[in-house]
Amino acid sequence: MLDRFSAGESPARRQYLALVIMTVLMSAGVLLSLLAWSALPSKTPFLTLIALSLVFLFATPSCTAVAVLLCVPPSRRNFAVGISTLLVHVFGDVPSPILLGMLKDIYAPHCGSVDIDHHIGLNPEC
Repeated sequence: MLDRFSAGESPARRQYLALVIMTVLMSAGVLLSLLAWSALPSKTPFLTLIALSLVFLFATPSCTAVAVLLCVPPSRRNFAVGISTLLVHVFGDVPSPILLGMLKDIYAPHCGSVDIDHHIGLNPEC
């Protein structure tokens, strides 16, 4: 999609278009996620909306890569991609399990695994 919109454009214009497309895709993904959350009692609308949300959200990495590659001189592109990957992992992959665990402990303190007749199962108080 980005290539179709930006073919023959200057690098600055391609970077701008990549960021605009990434913003639109992320906004649509977040909006669909919130709509899926509001449709939670019914299974089919929730699964449809969350699947569409994931399609939009997983379409953003190519725009991110183009934006990173075009914001630095060609001699620094390898380093820029490495730093971008490092930052994604440091600020995304590392703290996310800790933060999600903290939210679970705050909002559902009794939800967890318990031993029921020598089988691990979900706590019935959850």
